[in-house]
Amino acid sequence: MVDYDPFGQEVIHGDPHPILRALRDEPPHHYLERWDAWALSRFEDVWTACTNTECFSSAEGTTSSHLLTKVQEVTVKMASGQDLGAVRLSEEA
Repeated sequence: MVDYDPFGQEVIHGDPHPILRALRDEPPHHYLERWDAWALSRFEDVWTACTNTECFSSAEGTTSSHLLTKVQEVTVKMASGQDLGAVRLSEEA
């Protein structure tokens, strides 16, 4: 099992290619316990997740900052485009 931290020094300031290759060589889904989030490592799986709205949601954010730090606001919009306002993704909210 690969120990992957998307904010780790080796990913941000080093050469991320070896760890990304290792992620693709293992099962395509990786639970990131520190961030209480899942990472998908293969394009096909990401594509499938993005198009399966019955099983997967972007309601809690779409960027690693939203999903992993859970402290940035996310603007929630209805499918009709109606803005429902900002939601703070923090346990302090």
